[in-house]
Amino acid sequence: MLKLKSTFIMFKELILLIAFLFFCSICFAQKKAPLFVYDFELKKFNVPERVAFLEKTGYSGITFPVSNPADLSKLDQYLKATIKSSFTIPAVFSNYKFSEGDKNQGLWKLLADKLKGKGIKIWMIFTVDSISKEKYASHANVVDKIKEMADYMSKADVEFVIYPHDKTLIQTMEESVGIIKEIGSKNVFTSFHLCHELRAGNATHLLEIGRKYAPYIKLASISGADYMVPYLHGSKWDDTIKPLYMGNFNSQEFIQVLEQIGYTGPTFLHTFGIKEPSPEEHLSKSLTKWNEMNANVAKIMAIDLTKTLDAPESAYFDKGSQAWYVSSLGGGFVTLEEDGYGWISKLDKDGKIIKGRWVDGLNAPTGMASVGNMLYVADRGCLIEIDIKNAKIVRKIPLLNSQFVNDVAAAPNGDVFVSDTFANSVYRLPVHGEIEVFLKSDELEYPNGLWVDGNQLIVATWGPMTNRATFETSRKGTLKKIDLGTKQLTNVGAGLPIANMDAVVKYGKYYYASDWTGGRLLRIDKKGKEKVILSGFNQFADLGIDLERGVIMMPEMSTGRVFTIQLEKKNNK
Repeated sequence: MLKLKSTFIMFKELILLIAFLFFCSICFAQKKAPLFVYDFELKKFNVPERVAFLEKTGYSGITFPVSNPADLSKLDQYLKATIKSSFTIPAVFSNYKFSEGDKNQGLWKLLADKLKGKGIKIWMIFTVDSISKEKYASHANVVDKIKEMADYMSKADVEFVIYPHDKTLIQTMEESVGIIKEIGSKNVFTSFHLCHELRAGNATHLLEIGRKYAPYIKLASISGADYMVPYLHGSKWDDTIKPLYMGNFNSQEFIQVLEQIGYTGPTFLHTFGIKEPSPEEHLSKSLTKWNEMNANVAKIMAIDLTKTLDAPESAYFDKGSQAWYVSSLGGGFVTLEEDGYGWISKLDKDGKIIKGRWVDGLNAPTGMASVGNMLYVADRGCLIEIDIKNAKIVRKIPLLNSQFVNDVAAAPNGDVFVSDTFANSVYRLPVHGEIEVFLKSDELEYPNGLWVDGNQLIVATWGPMTNRATFETSRKGTLKKIDLGTKQLTNVGAGLPIANMDAVVKYGKYYYASDWTGGRLLRIDKKGKEKVILSGFNQFADLGIDLERGVIMMPEMSTGRVFTIQLEKKNNK
């Protein structure tokens, strides 16, 4: 009898879940994440006193404006005050004005020269007055200036971050990333500000824009705030910059977004214009609130896979580590971009999270297979080899002329096979050998899922593709087999169209394949005849199987969920 369960909703395990939550409440209650702070409204302290006060309160570092050449002396004071302290300066921010006769046009160069090699980022706001905008701040002028800054700061070994700011030339992350892509520089990034995104009307789109622009984000800021909608765009600053424990917008949502997109950079508490209550009171209370919210998010992330996965494409069970590995494309959909925003999650054999981002920094990881202690992962343009025990990338093996590498399978002798769907090819990495094209043929009909069955490589095909943008086909895919000795390609059974298949595994005498477009799990016999086992899902992707227990794990890309199903006992007749 087949038994289906979602790994994130298991009613039968309610009691265990309650016990686990109690355990989490104990473990995470003491969890503290670093919080940095702006130096606004601290004039009653001199710079050394500010550092001492903030460090004693529990903050990890500070940012401050350098708005004119005179502020460079303040920078010197901060550098001196923090030189022997764990209290740091992750970034300083400045304002570049596109206007005629601006006396501070060269300030950014002075700042870059002073910060050379210090590991402190330059955060830049871009402004212009209404009179000068048309003449001095055309799109071309803005792009040229930002490129000039990026190039200069790159030579000075200083990272350059655009500061999206309400009522300026660049108001949102979306606008900043558009310019970053246009420039094409590797030394210009953006920042994610709760207050400015709220003022832009993005209160309900924080996760969406966070996922979309995650590879470009280097800095972030948080604050207490009231819920903002677009027509309140012109509201006062104290609507979106409050102590963290004030306001009717749940700022914990922002922390959760940062966790979901894998952001690990510094987060700053925004304090502009907060005069009451006193810094001693609101900074202490805000830090307490920050720790409380982080503990809450940690609990959620520890038990809810939907908050950990993002467009999960493949599940794989490794017998050696007795763990499931799930690859996330990131960004919510299939992409060919090499953006560094993909990762692999590690789950225990029952599907509970061991580590949400076990290995990250991948582009769009898809299929996986293991040989010994090595996990092989298909990624954009390469096959990645990961040391399972140490969760470390050992090497990235280029797949020359590849177009859309997809699934991975391993043979008992240690050979590794990789499908390239768009190129109608299968690569092979022989044991102690170099990567090679094993077979290239239009008869592969856009190969996707792979499975080694004895001396044959089983290929689940997508079907002859007519539109790569939409993945449409002239007919459905089928199961094929490649003789590993002769490379002869034949059909499994009659070779009749079955589905746009994403994956194939074998258990007992049956193959099990996922129908991506139809949201179905199929059982296919040796004659190629299929039977629907599950239906009603959306974008069932690359299956994994624990052969000892007969458990299949199925990622549903569109919802960020994974399911497991217990198969019937093996019948090899």
